[in-house]
Amino acid sequence: MKKMFAVLFAVLSVVMFGSCTGEETEEESVTFTAVINLVEEDSLEVAPAEGSAELSSADRIRVALHEDLLYFDAEGEEIDRPEFTVGQQIDIVYNGMIAESYPAQIHADEIHLTAAEA
Repeated sequence: MKKMFAVLFAVLSVVMFGSCTGEETEEESVTFTAVINLVEEDSLEVAPAEGSAELSSADRIRVALHEDLLYFDAEGEEIDRPEFTVGQQIDIVYNGMIAESYPAQIHADEIHLTAAEA
């Protein structure tokens, strides 16, 4: 009985520690196009563009304007936080996770201004 317990413990230890490689997996970034519906001091509410995977999750998404968020102009140059306007089209880069609330919520890494207006 003790041998069986020792073997079972050894197998479980190998499985548990074998899955911990110490390597961090890099999150894959996802980009989608959206139109701004509402501009607030610390957030935007956007509507995902037709055909985007995000639209199948939610028709309204809140994007927090946090201090680590990066902004880029239509030419891809990094800029300071722009003045957003309702109806403006933007591209949003995030980690692919959408909080299932209403409106849905994401943590964006980058916002890119586009040349197109909605």
